[in-house]
Amino acid sequence: HRRNRVMSWFLSDRPLALIGHAVIYLHLEGRADDPLSGLTPSRFRNFCRTNGLCSPGRASAILAFMRLTGHIESVPHPGDRRVTQLRPSEKLMEIARARLARQFPVIALLRPDIAPAVHALGDPDFEAALFRALGAWFISGSRILDHAPSLHLFGGRDAGMLILYSLMLAGGSDGQPVSLAPLPVSISALAKQFQVSRTHVLRLLRDAEAAGLLTRDADTI
Repeated sequence: HRRNRVMSWFLSDRPLALIGHAVIYLHLEGRADDPLSGLTPSRFRNFCRTNGLCSPGRASAILAFMRLTGHIESVPHPGDRRVTQLRPSEKLMEIARARLARQFPVIALLRPDIAPAVHALGDPDFEAALFRALGAWFISGSRILDHAPSLHLFGGRDAGMLILYSLMLAGGSDGQPVSLAPLPVSISALAKQFQVSRTHVLRLLRDAEAAGLLTRDADTI
């Protein structure tokens, strides 16, 4: 979890991760005979607006910042030199691969048939098929958290899921997959670890308690 304070002003964690995938997907949708296809500012803004990621104005700001930080590169269109298109840089691709390289082995515990995907990262044909499929799945309206609606409380907040994971992993072993024993929690330590405010962490825990997702007793959960 490597946060960028400037980017965190634009969007929370989950939309920012999705935008990285969106940039790659739009680039792969480009066609040499259509200079308006692929990753262009207008298509990126429209994608963000249509799929509820952010407003067109915010999308423009994010795109500009990604170009400034080297996550996106400008390239002339092969079919029309007057058109400048964008493409994900190797820097962005490496971030995407690193994330997937950690996710795939965990998914393979439940779906052993996807194990070969771990070693296919870096193969252009595999990555093109993968990101096209992920993009089509997202555009269809599918959302991971729809399978666990109560987790929207954590998934919609900055570092919310990471705070939840920290709490789940912090307990001692009591024979449960996730310990149900009370555990001491430092609001300040969580805030410092994930670079959010103490108020942000405290509000998240209070809201989770109100929703019946955890119980709090003084400094324990």
